[in-house]
Amino acid sequence: MQPKMNMETFLAAVGNRLRDVEAHFRNRSLACESAGVSKSTFQRWVNGESDPSFSGLAAIGAETGISLDWIATGKGDMYGRAAVRPSPGTRGAADTIDEELLGSLAGGIAAVHGEAAVEISPTQCGRMAARLLNQLMAAYDDPAERRIGVKVLLQQLRADLSKRGGVER
Repeated sequence: MQPKMNMETFLAAVGNRLRDVEAHFRNRSLACESAGVSKSTFQRWVNGESDPSFSGLAAIGAETGISLDWIATGKGDMYGRAAVRPSPGTRGAADTIDEELLGSLAGGIAAVHGEAAVEISPTQCGRMAARLLNQLMAAYDDPAERRIGVKVLLQQLRADLSKRGGVER
């Protein structure tokens, strides 16, 4: 059994996690709007000076796709079961997708299959792009690294298809 955390330590820990959550908004005003509180109230939460409301934390969690359990306790995965992790700096709901990156993946997958004369249906292409996007989002926080990751993944796909040869049906 873990020792009980005193209230001051608990509020400081929640405040630190709120700083991480705040990074998913373009600015503090949007975080405050999501939580339904003033900037001064939100600042007191972040500083560990005030006990955040359940409704405020729940609203922020719902807006960003970040687990309410993680915000409150620090336990478990920050993103819970969200399929796509929002990028820092976006207002972000759980279903926020980097459309440019997804488009690069889908276009690249189609082009590589075309070069290899390997057929791929639009559905298969979309699923593959979504799967690869999830991998990139989980592996890299930096958008520049994700763009490099696209190139690496497409080169690997090109190599895999050249080993197989022939047409997939």
